[in-house]
Amino acid sequence: MTDGHQFDSTARRRLSITLHHLSIEHHSAIHTLVDLHVWGSAFALLRPQLESYVRGMWYGACANNDEILGFYQDKEPPPFKTLITQLEEADAVDGTLMRIHQKSWRELCGFTHGGIAQIKNRITRDEIVSRYELADVTKLVGGSAVLVLSACAGISRVIDDATLAVKATKAYDAIYGTAIAEKFPE
Repeated sequence: MTDGHQFDSTARRRLSITLHHLSIEHHSAIHTLVDLHVWGSAFALLRPQLESYVRGMWYGACANNDEILGFYQDKEPPPFKTLITQLEEADAVDGTLMRIHQKSWRELCGFTHGGIAQIKNRITRDEIVSRYELADVTKLVGGSAVLVLSACAGISRVIDDATLAVKATKAYDAIYGTAIAEKFPE
């Protein structure tokens, strides 16, 4: 949906859009892995998808020129919680991201880094299997879908093109319907 979309390029825009695009790509990978029943790896990508989205928003709305140039020199951005706080202070996002961070960050890290959630979903007394609950996989896909819609809106914001956000929302509604949006608000 965003591939081939053109925009007036600046270092800020390139960085922000590239991170949003990475978030969208993670969503595609999550879908592919879920289709292949490679659930552990699909869950592991949700945190990087969220981080790419948040960084894309932060570099687009909050970062100063030194921070943008620093990224291109391989300097890390501020800690994740600081990015969210600054985004909220700039009114670029509402409090949802901080609530997600407070409620789910530890579990997201565990999925990404082989924590207890990954272990509990694959080991039984006598056998090792991948046995994720359908409800959990549904929540993964739903949360990832909300992030991809948010990333498209982030790109739309950076390039000041509301038509892209409308197109993304229509595609989202056609694929996921409004039930997921209500269950997983941004």
